[in-house]
Amino acid sequence: LLDDAGLLVLRTPGLTQVVETFATLLVASRVRVLWVVCMGEYAWRRLDYQFAIGRYFTDVVLVPYLDEPSLEKVLMHHHECCSGLGLRIVRRIEDAGGPEEDQEELRPQYFRELHRVSGGNLRSAIFHWLKDAVHDPERGEVRIPFPRTLDLGFIRGMERSHRFALGEILVHGGLSLEEFGEVFQTGLIESRLVLEYLHAGRLVEKKPRSGCTDYRISPVFHLGVAEALALENIIY
Repeated sequence: LLDDAGLLVLRTPGLTQVVETFATLLVASRVRVLWVVCMGEYAWRRLDYQFAIGRYFTDVVLVPYLDEPSLEKVLMHHHECCSGLGLRIVRRIEDAGGPEEDQEELRPQYFRELHRVSGGNLRSAIFHWLKDAVHDPERGEVRIPFPRTLDLGFIRGMERSHRFALGEILVHGGLSLEEFGEVFQTGLIESRLVLEYLHAGRLVEKKPRSGCTDYRISPVFHLGVAEALALENIIY
């Protein structure tokens, strides 16, 4: 089992030799060894684009985020277990005082839209679920308006170095300060300035990993960041 294989795409000197050696090992041992290699979607895309790595595997399994029914089931279970309040879905908070719409008709529409804007990512879905929720103590319920797509158009106006930094963090699934410096050939101070700038903007978050800190794309903004970077061909 090889986890975090996305680090194979680390853009450092010797990358080609590392991938070729790994591919040779796969071919030489696959009769006796079952290899299970795990990596992020964008890391796989890059490796397959650059080295046609897919030809060395018999099966490629894409593990998606939650589908629409599963997302609805998880969120409704969480609400029922944790809040103890009624739930009313409205198209807009401003509509709460008007005529009530049929909840049985409105709920599937809501979760369809929530799945679209979150991409099935649970952290992102919870963010949208809670972001505009309003508690009505008189009626003992929570009103949830339809989610709105986050406007991340500002990413295209960011400095080129910051956009490419986001792209490498996304492809690798996360980079430590040292790994970032290896990729971009920058010192620790310059690397920290870029990463902390992105962290301050909430586009990346920090996660502990084996004695160091990883900078990773925030799940809340993952879909929007990926779409913005794909439009500029920064990621495949």
